[in-house]
Amino acid sequence: MSLGAEHWTVGVDLGASQIKLVCLQKEDAHYRLMAHGILPRNNVAQIKAAFATPAIHSGHIRVNISDPSLKIRRVDLPKVPSNELPEIIKWGMKDVVGGEVDNYIFRHQILPADPARTEQPFLIFALLREALAAKLDFLSQLGIPRPSIVEPNVVATGISVRQSYDLGPEDRCVVVDMGCTSSLFAVLGNEGLFFSRPLGNISGDGLTKQISRAVGVDDAQAEQFKVTYPAPSIPEIHMSKIKTVIDNFFTTVVVEIQRSIDAFSAQFPGKSIGKIYFTGGGSQLPDFIQRVSGTLNIPAEIVEPFQKINLGRFRMDVLAPQKAYYTLACGLALE
Repeated sequence: MSLGAEHWTVGVDLGASQIKLVCLQKEDAHYRLMAHGILPRNNVAQIKAAFATPAIHSGHIRVNISDPSLKIRRVDLPKVPSNELPEIIKWGMKDVVGGEVDNYIFRHQILPADPARTEQPFLIFALLREALAAKLDFLSQLGIPRPSIVEPNVVATGISVRQSYDLGPEDRCVVVDMGCTSSLFAVLGNEGLFFSRPLGNISGDGLTKQISRAVGVDDAQAEQFKVTYPAPSIPEIHMSKIKTVIDNFFTTVVVEIQRSIDAFSAQFPGKSIGKIYFTGGGSQLPDFIQRVSGTLNIPAEIVEPFQKINLGRFRMDVLAPQKAYYTLACGLALE
């Protein structure tokens, strides 16, 4: 029997400049793609019209959240009865949040224990309650129904990768989400997220501004140079400067990824990284993936979020150029 629209899951990635949505319908153990779209965040009328569509409006909405108040930390805690754990987690994060713990919402994930230690490691997420309230208010202003799930970006991206690839019990992979205003580094296994940290000073907007300053053009023109590089249409007088900026950006990314891998290895000794998966618009630079892989000597590729989804009436050759933008929305819809 075919499922109705009320059984759709709608993953909504609220990006800095665009809103990406993916609508999936569960079919036994598989998912079928029912709709997808990328909407300008500043076009409220278009967003409201999209979410007023009956099928989307009645689906199960899942959205992401990215906020400066979000803290993700590994914390080793004494083993206690499950009913005592929420209070122990709150006070274990007191120094991390640097404020009143009751102002935060906490979630946790159990990490594999070290047999030589008596404490249990946890990955803990802390988010200001007022940040969540502000997110829900913003969704209401856009005409987006109240979501059933709100997930940090790194969690949703991790779900997409784990659903798209067959990770073994001992596999550890890196996921780098290179966004418009910020970038994230995470280490995943088939059990879930192990480690996460922001990648400082790495973003699509940051690269645009660096090109703008180097070439002496406004941000709009610099963005055009960035997305078309190394097109023949770029004036030759600018090409060498743009190349220098992009090469420096590449070096910064590689250094930050290596530092992050080293930080993970310090917490999880003996666990090597088998692959790096990239997503986000910043990973679209020509030869970027190959250069990262060659420099770090680790296989790398852009995430293929649709590879295990039944595309139905949609075509992979149309979706493929946009795959780096849909990873997070797919992860939300697949959860």
